[in-house]
Amino acid sequence: MVLLLTSPALKNANLFVGAIAESTYQVNLRTLEQAQTGYNCLTKATGCSNSTAASSLSCLRSLNSTALQTPTCTFNPHIEASFIPTTPFRAFASGTYAHVPTIFGSTADEGTQSVPSSISTIPEANALFRSVAPSLSNSSLQVLDEMYIINKTAPVFPDAGPLWRQVSNAGGDITFHCTPRIYQAIQTRDGVKTWTYRYVVRDPGDEASGEGVYHTVELNAVWGWNNTDGNPPASYKPGGVNQYISGVVQPYWINFVKGLDPNGDKGDGRVEWEVWGEGSWLRFETNITAMERDRGEEGRCLILDPLVRVLEQVPPAGTVTELKWR
Repeated sequence: MVLLLTSPALKNANLFVGAIAESTYQVNLRTLEQAQTGYNCLTKATGCSNSTAASSLSCLRSLNSTALQTPTCTFNPHIEASFIPTTPFRAFASGTYAHVPTIFGSTADEGTQSVPSSISTIPEANALFRSVAPSLSNSSLQVLDEMYIINKTAPVFPDAGPLWRQVSNAGGDITFHCTPRIYQAIQTRDGVKTWTYRYVVRDPGDEASGEGVYHTVELNAVWGWNNTDGNPPASYKPGGVNQYISGVVQPYWINFVKGLDPNGDKGDGRVEWEVWGEGSWLRFETNITAMERDRGEEGRCLILDPLVRVLEQVPPAGTVTELKWR
């Protein structure tokens, strides 16, 4: 969503009056030259690198969509003058983004589905951190270890490594929880209204498996459990402990779509969703939805800030990312 809000081709066309960005994270942008590795991977995976076609591109164009869907290759948008001339952080910092009201938010356990459940040791955790950000210094890895792993207890789940949830907590902060704070601080600076949510609706089955309130699970409340992917958590269905959560969430989304304010007329007894202020958010949780501010996360995101920012673009060779206790 932030790429759309910062793209000159779209922003200048006045296509947006507001935006809801659920689980925003930083896409690692590359130059066209850096993106060549992804193209090479795809031509190899599809056999087009050795094709008799006039070119590898014409070979790819001859394939159907199923043949192009290979799990071995990854692709991200790349820096390109007319559509994505710079990174979203830079565009927001300079004020060159669509100044429209926004809602940002994330789930409580964003990292559980992106961190391998087999993580068992600190060296494995550090290897994962460095795979995400190769520029991390050894001292920065130590900071991450002390913030999230050393002497930090978390439940252990069947068929999962003992450090899965600790490392997942780190992944959630680095990738999802800290990113919106940067955008929303700038929007507030610029007088643009913005609201934040944290989705903490817990399903008994997902809690038992260790996935917790996983990435995108709030879609079952936003759209209704029978309008998503056909496999909602059991507790969202009729008779489940979370069967009424859609009735809590949906009015805020509908009001925002209708009037660019999630509160609407506030005449139905719902909690007033306050605009963003130094990291405050509306915590969605069955029967106890309320405004909340987590100063612990606030402090962690200050420490993680250099790491969060380096993720949006492949840094120049020799870059070293340093994290320091504040």
